[in-house]
Amino acid sequence: MAALQLFISAIVASFGAQAIKVVAELVKKKKIERKTWTKLGGMPSSHAALVAAVAASVFFEQGFSLLFVVTGVFAAIVLRDATGVRRHVGRVSAVVNEKHEAGLEESVGHTIPEVFWGCVFGALVAAAVYAF
Repeated sequence: MAALQLFISAIVASFGAQAIKVVAELVKKKKIERKTWTKLGGMPSSHAALVAAVAASVFFEQGFSLLFVVTGVFAAIVLRDATGVRRHVGRVSAVVNEKHEAGLEESVGHTIPEVFWGCVFGALVAAAVYAF
């Protein structure tokens, strides 16, 4: 049952965060583009939601264990990458697009608030799954 709960937490957190972006776009632009479901970047971070849900699930299942520390370390790497490398790639893409009209994706990284709220959402999803 533990593996199923972890899997459900991860999937619901990831798709749920992406769904929030879709609803926000609908409210803001009064339309939904198909690519919004797979678009990188934006509030909240679905990557952050997923890794936070996995780490929180492991914690709810095992407490402060070796596996929790491992998932926490890997989550930190993913989160750092989202706010660091991927965010800078987006900035470079914007400059290249401006000069060469290359059509590169510019929204590939996250701001710290996007990652923070993704983590909160993921942990809350895991808590809800383990509460029932």
